Amino acid sequence: RAAELLLAAKRPGIFAGWGAVDALPQLKEIAEFLQAPVATTLQGLSTFPATHPLHAGFSFGPHAVPSARNAFDGCDALLAVGTRFGEIGTGSFGVTVPEHLVHIDINPQVFNKNYPAKVALEGDAAAVLQGLTFELQAHGAARPAESGPQAQIARDKQAYRKEWHDHDSKGRVNPARFFDELRRQMPDNAIATVDDGNHTFLTAELFPVHASRSLILPTDFNCMGYAVPAAVGAKLAQPQREVFSIVGDGAFMMTCMEILTAAKEELGIAYFVFHDGELSQIAQAQEIPYNRKPCAVLGSVNLEGIALATGAAYVRMENDAAIAGAISEARRTTATGRPVVVDVNIDYSKRTAFTQGAVKTATAEQLESIGARLILANTYHLYLRPGAARVEPAGGVHGLAAWRGALLTDSGGYQFFSLKSLNTVSEEGVSFRSHLDGSRHALTPEQVIDVQAGLGADLVMPLDECMPYPSTFEDAERSTARTTRWARRCRDHRGPVFQHHAHAQRLFGIVQGASYPALRRRSVDEIAALDLPGHAIGGLAVGEPKTEMLDLTALCAELLPADKPRYLMGVGFPEDLLRCVARGVDMFDCVMPTRNARKGTLFTRAGRLVVKNAAYADDQAPPDDACACPTCRRHSRAYLRHLIQVGEPTGMTLATLHNLYFYLDLMRGAREAILAGNYAAYLRDFFDGYAMATD
Repeated sequence: RAAELLLAAKRPGIFAGWGAVDALPQLKEIAEFLQAPVATTLQGLSTFPATHPLHAGFSFGPHAVPSARNAFDGCDALLAVGTRFGEIGTGSFGVTVPEHLVHIDINPQVFNKNYPAKVALEGDAAAVLQGLTFELQAHGAARPAESGPQAQIARDKQAYRKEWHDHDSKGRVNPARFFDELRRQMPDNAIATVDDGNHTFLTAELFPVHASRSLILPTDFNCMGYAVPAAVGAKLAQPQREVFSIVGDGAFMMTCMEILTAAKEELGIAYFVFHDGELSQIAQAQEIPYNRKPCAVLGSVNLEGIALATGAAYVRMENDAAIAGAISEARRTTATGRPVVVDVNIDYSKRTAFTQGAVKTATAEQLESIGARLILANTYHLYLRPGAARVEPAGGVHGLAAWRGALLTDSGGYQFFSLKSLNTVSEEGVSFRSHLDGSRHALTPEQVIDVQAGLGADLVMPLDECMPYPSTFEDAERSTARTTRWARRCRDHRGPVFQHHAHAQRLFGIVQGASYPALRRRSVDEIAALDLPGHAIGGLAVGEPKTEMLDLTALCAELLPADKPRYLMGVGFPEDLLRCVARGVDMFDCVMPTRNARKGTLFTRAGRLVVKNAAYADDQAPPDDACACPTCRRHSRAYLRHLIQVGEPTGMTLATLHNLYFYLDLMRGAREAILAGNYAAYLRDFFDGYAMATD
């Protein structure tokens, strides 16, 4: 049956985990027979050599490198070997696994847990693959090499590497150039141990692994401190092979004193420490939504001092010109039996494909089923990927996502604010470097409107400038005036109401003014004078105290026209929404319900419920017994906790649907209370039963 499915597929693919590490001959034979691209899990990076023309890369979803993403586009049958489809390998369960999944594993407990298998085959990978090879050969013919994705994979790999080489590292060490030289100098059978962090995914994407069992990594997130002692163990077990570590400075500091063991045992190990003073994988995840990096900035550690304390040698790698010499010096030192700390002045400004990847845990149909009528799409991100030129011909976001409700798009102003190190603001507009690949772009207010027109938004936002908190009065005044001028240009470009797709598209104005009431009043006057269909209140919830946010919201809402929608951007928690409704706000947007759901936190009428906590392991009550959402009608806290604990994507979907339903129901109740004239009582009832978190 497995052979039939794979032979019938037009675009079969292979996904190999660590469980396939000793089945390379069989994997190669099947891949070449089917002309199927091979992607690996993170731990499985050494199961299939990067030198093989069918090697596509690490994973295959939207978080994967282009060679893997494109090779698996349209995959209609997947052969998965020795993988449990865990969180990292699937990019937080963002991969699309075809219906025809053939899953091979020695552990039957992994079958049908995260993705349902059409055929599940229990057994040792090499033995089962050998049997599958016989069946394929008995029932079909090998496909010619030119029919497969080999040429496309090669082009995509070359282009991705060029993209990294072209990136300006501004005097620091370019990761691609580092890994190119490391690969050139290190023998294929050298053993690399890698820790948990941004360097992990740089290694996965940029370091070609040539030999089986030559790369050792943690099995999941939150394993920082792994690489240093793992290298000691690897060298003790394989003293004849070179051993080196790739480790971030944060992870290095957790176990670096274990180098003392390496020195004592005369183990020549090179520790390449990516030194940037941050927990960079976490910091990058924080920077875009929060514009800050709470608890992720380490400060500067003296790596030479650590080397001295542990008896290791020390080598500094300052920039690209020092890469080859530093690696050579490190290898000469390790050959004498002495460990060495290589202080790599790494450039982390360009993000990996994995860091950019995203998972959506609710479909358009599910959103419609819980009563959602309006969604927000991010103009900045859609402009960069997949690109407005691709979205527009599909019928805009409505057509691309099969969304039948209304659509609001932001202008990208908040992203320019949160990624301020990558952009330059002038009267003409914003010029910026893509956070994806460092490519340069420029957008004027008029072009921002054109992009949103192509996306098919029903509600369109003008380009604005969001100021950080705190800002000086002079900077805020200058920025607020520019936001008004940009809004006027946006209105004059297409008018307050225009039609690009087959429906009316309405332009809102955005009130700015930072934390200064006088500037807020001036901005309200100027934006309201443009006579647009609705108004947004921007530049709040960016770090100012909650009381200040509420006071400025009340000020703006009171002054804005009451007969037009008033939209508070980027807010917030349930209690924030109800307080701001009381102050005159009609519309909100925020990532709180979906982001918290994916982390295992639910919003309920009694407050926040961290359902992933052990206290709910045997709790058979619904997440919220006052909630009528599909999740609460059918599932218990214990079940939801189990799904989230084991990384089952259904758990994130159920949690997301609950949180979205909760927010929609909260607003539904607010509308009904306002119409009935008893909103004050509705507010009292909510806060009487709601326990707010102290954060």
